[in-house]
Amino acid sequence: MNTTSATKCRFSRCLCSALLALCLLYSGSALANAVELFPRPAEIEPDVAFWVQVYSDVDSQGGLLHDRRDLNVIYDEVRFPSGASAGQQRAIVNRARERYQSILRALASGPHDNLGGEARRVLSFFPEDVSREELRLAAGRIRFQRGQADRFRDGVVRSGAFIAHIHQTLDDMGLPRELAALAHVESSFTPYAWSHVSAAGMWQFTRATGQRFMRVDDVIDERMDPYISTVAAARLLDHNLDMLDTWPLALTAYNHGSTGMRRAVRELGTKDIEVILRQYRGPRFGFASRNFYPAFLAAVEVHRRADEIFGDIEREAPRQYTSAVTPAFIEAHELAERLYVDLSTLRANNPALRPGVWDGSMRIPRGVELRLPHEALAMEMEEALAMLDPGMLHARQRGTLTHVVQRGETLSTIAARHGLGTRELARFNNLGNGQLIYAGQNLQVPVGGQQTAGRELPADGVHKVRAGDTLSAIARRYGMNQGDLVAYNQFSSLDRIYPGQRLYLTPAAAAGSQQDARVASAARARPVATRGEPANTARTAPTGSAGNADYSVAPDGSVVVHNGETLGHYADWLGIRAARLRQINGLSMGQPVVLGQRLQLEFTGADPETFERLRRQWHDDRQGAFFERYHIVESREYTVQPGDSLWTLARDHGGVPLWLLRQYNPEAELGHLRAGTALRIPVIERRADSGESVAADT
Repeated sequence: MNTTSATKCRFSRCLCSALLALCLLYSGSALANAVELFPRPAEIEPDVAFWVQVYSDVDSQGGLLHDRRDLNVIYDEVRFPSGASAGQQRAIVNRARERYQSILRALASGPHDNLGGEARRVLSFFPEDVSREELRLAAGRIRFQRGQADRFRDGVVRSGAFIAHIHQTLDDMGLPRELAALAHVESSFTPYAWSHVSAAGMWQFTRATGQRFMRVDDVIDERMDPYISTVAAARLLDHNLDMLDTWPLALTAYNHGSTGMRRAVRELGTKDIEVILRQYRGPRFGFASRNFYPAFLAAVEVHRRADEIFGDIEREAPRQYTSAVTPAFIEAHELAERLYVDLSTLRANNPALRPGVWDGSMRIPRGVELRLPHEALAMEMEEALAMLDPGMLHARQRGTLTHVVQRGETLSTIAARHGLGTRELARFNNLGNGQLIYAGQNLQVPVGGQQTAGRELPADGVHKVRAGDTLSAIARRYGMNQGDLVAYNQFSSLDRIYPGQRLYLTPAAAAGSQQDARVASAARARPVATRGEPANTARTAPTGSAGNADYSVAPDGSVVVHNGETLGHYADWLGIRAARLRQINGLSMGQPVVLGQRLQLEFTGADPETFERLRRQWHDDRQGAFFERYHIVESREYTVQPGDSLWTLARDHGGVPLWLLRQYNPEAELGHLRAGTALRIPVIERRADSGESVAADT
């Protein structure tokens, strides 16, 4: 860095700090309340100032070369030539990093007499008594942060379209309006944002987390709807606050998960955000998690002072829509024609509908609220939908085929087998760029043309369940509504189906075999798919964190057994025989593993990282199936009563599965409930049945 650049960096940081201090001295009640809710310990003020500089002073054509641990140390501001490719930019950053690494290593190994100007400047970032070891370690901590000032300004422009809705949502839930700035940190208010880890939408939900509050499947992805996902983000933040009690922890949990933050509080014995950010060394608590709260505070400040920092900004106007709920399944192109709008206009204003709807392989589902701008329509949406020809209103969705991934298969070979493009198949299954598929994963393949799901019903109206069947697959096979299938067989939310069971496909079949129906309804906790048998479900393997439970391998190579896991699962994920795991752990043949048991693993067929990835994918897939049927409305406190058990808790609270209870109560001894124990119980609600495929095994 030359002298002018160094002076500019230091002046900018001093200016940011001064402006922030002036804001904190302001006596307005709103700001005072914000400071109380979102405290700013002096120890993290340099971190906040760093992110203010990133958001307000350095654009994306450059960035800051800085110390990963001490954000007060900025070595250089790197600039990229106009038109430089991504590869050229990386090379520029690497050269700059290597230059400062060389300076630090020289300072760590040689005398500090007669230093040149650059070496003296670098040394000035450290205390006078800095050790040579610390200088050597600092050489390995140099990180590059791309500037965001231009993107932040663009986000302020975009925010005008959504900020009123966001504020109203926060007001309705009794949450502080400052939380709106989180959309800057996540996506710069970009509704169509998609990250390298497949987090999607303005609020960057992973599939696993999004399914808890929204509909995310092969037809609808509400993460991409800025209005629906705003409500979901507010609910997630409210949940985090319930779990963690303070906004600094709740916000950090938005990135790291509430379970991870509760673990940090437990390990350090404090809820002090400064202590946690400086001292916690938990799994996956890296740079992004440590800096999430400081970055949020910086976004709040820059958003508040946007016109002062960037000049007068003309924000987008709030969008005015007319909306109506679809009465049946409708072809998108036919609806666009009858509404006298371009298909592209219908698509742009209803971003939750997935690509399969627009290319004709799927229909717009029944019960979806469609939106269009007032000026695009000649009449109100409800009136237009009421005038649709009966022939345009379909009773069911188009069909899909389930392909179970086999060892050695790739996305491209599967796509070619079914006459699809690789990108089309990936998009249909909500797979991000470069996301890997794995053996046993269920991919949904759209049935093209004018084919519809369904085959002729058996003469007796009865289907005999086979290994791998699910309610969703059976309903799809016969072109039925799954809600009808559930009703005919008198299922409740806790029911499982199992091989050999007889399911009634018509009211007549059900009425003629009441005794069989009662037996079928009583069969509980018997999963359809056994290990090695593909489950025919409409699920993908998301890249989320399965409720942020801890699926990591301990340093000694052991794991704690989670709900639903078996030795067979571990053997598959490790690429070894189950008999070897029994031998290592001293287990006899037929002896099951139990929830909470610690098992030793052997990593001869796979490394711990691969094991953790496959384990998390399995739980994500399993839990995603549940959230295709249900979503979380809220959570409530409950005090365990004498005689309570896990079964009665599940029964009396709408069929909450054990793994979900455990996620909400990670520190409770659920296997040994004691009267008087305080639990938090999630309130679940069945999603409105639109005839889509959902999974039966919870």
